[in-house]
Amino acid sequence: LGIRHQIFDNKAYNPIFIISVFLTSLYGFYFLYMCSVFGLIYYCVVFFTKEGRKIKLFFNTAVKLMLQYLIGVFMAGFIIIPSIYCYLHSARSSGNDDIFKYFRQSISLSYIKSQLSMIVMPNYEMGLGLCIITIICIILMFRRKHQYLSLKIMACILCAGYFIPAFGSIMNGFSYSSTRWEYMLYFVLIYATV
Repeated sequence: LGIRHQIFDNKAYNPIFIISVFLTSLYGFYFLYMCSVFGLIYYCVVFFTKEGRKIKLFFNTAVKLMLQYLIGVFMAGFIIIPSIYCYLHSARSSGNDDIFKYFRQSISLSYIKSQLSMIVMPNYEMGLGLCIITIICIILMFRRKHQYLSLKIMACILCAGYFIPAFGSIMNGFSYSSTRWEYMLYFVLIYATV
């Protein structure tokens, strides 16, 4: 929230973005990390899909967003700092794990089949579950050639990322591949449906 507003208005101060970062920081640094990665992807896609955008403006706006991001995180420092301290000193973070072990997973046919299992055959495993109206709306959105370009690109990136274990690893802090970030994919698909 607030990234698109900053791109189009390019003001020095964006309270919507600062409050969004603050509230996400209160929820926890793990979801703040996932939302930050998503926000970075969203910023790049929306910025470069608009005509007449220059690289200099890209970096100027990025610096403004980073400063506002830091203000939001610092406002939530009373929650973030103790949480990070406890995480770093817990028994679960031994510090000697190979952080790229799960990142190097390859895409196999069985992995893709398991991810599509909810579409083909409903069961209680992981899988991408979409209702028919969403699928119809996505198809209709892609049929409009010159509209919704940033939304189409975001949907493609997140749908492709869903089937790539390395993307799940990146979204999980370079740990094992996880689909906890999947809610962002559903937000984009729901927005496309609306």
